[in-house]
Amino acid sequence: MPPASVILGVMRIPPLRFVVAAAIIVMVVAGPIPQAEALVGQADCVAGEFFDGTACVPCASGRYQPLAAQSSCLDADPGHRAPGPGAVAQEECPAGTYQPSGAQAGCLDADPGWFVPGTGAVAQLDCDPGTYQPASAAPGCLVADPGHFVSTAAATTQQPCEPGTYQPASAATGCIDSTPGHYVPAAAATTQYSCEPGSYQPGYTRVGCRRADPGHFVAERGATAQVECAPGTYQPGESALGCLVADPGHVAPEAALAAQTPCAPGTYQPLAGADACIPADPGTFVSGEAALSQQPCARGSYAPRAGGTFCLAADAGHFVAEVAADTQVACAPGSFQPDTAATGCLPADPGHFAIGPGAAAQVACGIGSYQPQPGATGCVPADVDHFVDAPGAVGQSVCPSGTRQPDPGQSGCLAIASPAEEEPEQGPAASPWLWAILVGAVIAAIGVGVREADRRKGRSWNAGPWRR
Repeated sequence: MPPASVILGVMRIPPLRFVVAAAIIVMVVAGPIPQAEALVGQADCVAGEFFDGTACVPCASGRYQPLAAQSSCLDADPGHRAPGPGAVAQEECPAGTYQPSGAQAGCLDADPGWFVPGTGAVAQLDCDPGTYQPASAAPGCLVADPGHFVSTAAATTQQPCEPGTYQPASAATGCIDSTPGHYVPAAAATTQYSCEPGSYQPGYTRVGCRRADPGHFVAERGATAQVECAPGTYQPGESALGCLVADPGHVAPEAALAAQTPCAPGTYQPLAGADACIPADPGTFVSGEAALSQQPCARGSYAPRAGGTFCLAADAGHFVAEVAADTQVACAPGSFQPDTAATGCLPADPGHFAIGPGAAAQVACGIGSYQPQPGATGCVPADVDHFVDAPGAVGQSVCPSGTRQPDPGQSGCLAIASPAEEEPEQGPAASPWLWAILVGAVIAAIGVGVREADRRKGRSWNAGPWRR
């Protein structure tokens, strides 16, 4: 537009007044008249612009220009951004972001499991094993907590240690198996636990401990095995810290027993902690179980073998005089004993005898014989001119006047005959009483032999009616 003084001068000229006014109105309505192209040049462009040949143009996004009067803009470098339009400088990508390409208006956020630790990064980095990152645009990774692990790179989460494993450290890539004698009951554990006394664990990666079985025990913490109860001890329960000592009258004959055993009849045990019972000695007995001692056989009884549960009564014809006897004694010849369980023998009465040994009864002297003494083993035949006319006689009788007896062992006398009546003398006839005595002696000897054989075979004397 011309200067105002020029316009006023022209307005004073009447012919031109209307032309000037019309021009002014046109200029107001239409705006100023564009300058000629030669009036705008590259020198007019400021920082953030470039001259495209006709005008100054702002740099596009991703490009920048720090200088004025430039004909072009610069591309943002990788690791940088130019937010634009009209950026005068590029900016480094902040930590947690990156840009691998040039001429970019912005940066890329690091993915989960990745990070960018500094500015101006052209790439993201994956989290190492033992670390993880659940978020985007992270400048770093998180270390795995104790009780957790991360086994791979670029992980977005940490994993808890499974039951039976543990991890006391941070940034772990795996978990530690529980060792024998230990256990881990839950996930995400930072330590293993020792098995308590009464329990044990022989394996790895275990979530619990085993209870000690009956007959076993575990006395210490962290045990890898249970221990057998030794002979002489036992344990009926589980999870035991020790074993019980067998009571007196009882035994634990083997290892690892859950119960003690009472001593059987015929045996005993006075001590605790025994692994065997003691058989009763000969001459003693044990009648019941769980006995603490043996008992001696009373007088009149005996026990010939060890381990007896009762004593044997002395047989008829025998006796036991002392306690704790292991044998019976046969009655000596001249004595007898009709009863059992006797403590001594009886001497044969006068007029009787006992052959023995082991006679159960005395025998009366037969007719024609006698015995004045007790304890005799036989009888005395009547002398010549004497007689015994009844059994069991203690003495002999003289033949009456007018009689005689030329033979011994006779039960009577003979009348003296006149000379005319005498017949030629014949040999003496055997007295029937003498035969009776001899037969009785043989029978008694046979009886003693049979009874002794019965005793050896375990049969009782006088068991049959013929022996009564």
